[in-house]
Amino acid sequence: MERRQFVGLFGLGLLASSFPTILAACSGGSESTAVNEAEEAAANDGAIAEAEDAASLVADFTAVGSLDANGELSTEVNGQKVYVFRNPSDQSLVAVDPTCNHRGCPVKLADADLVCDCHGSRFALDGELLQGPATAGLPRYEVREEGENIFVKVA
Repeated sequence: MERRQFVGLFGLGLLASSFPTILAACSGGSESTAVNEAEEAAANDGAIAEAEDAASLVADFTAVGSLDANGELSTEVNGQKVYVFRNPSDQSLVAVDPTCNHRGCPVKLADADLVCDCHGSRFALDGELLQGPATAGLPRYEVREEGENIFVKVA
């Protein structure tokens, strides 16, 4: 073997053997990057699963906003008036149609009852008629809370 051929092969071998070291130095720790990317992907999969679970919980419900400072919300869903409030005794959410069937006046939460300001009809927090002149209770709707968002299902 000639010297020139030997030096060429030796240089090529040296270059080839140092290539993995150079590659690792330039990549900034590819093993930790791969681990970080795998952890990030797993976290994203978890977030997607949580979002899908939340979406399935509220699939038949309509987002109506969030409660005001008094813990109430008046809105309309599919042409139906909806009044959402927190039950003062247990802080659960309640959603009813706030229209008194006597003369169509709105009802509001007053102490532990819903009261029609027009003629004094009183309703329990679940919409049941307690005192007339109204002749029937208030329709009640399913309600869910996800974070600060309120969802109502009007059948």
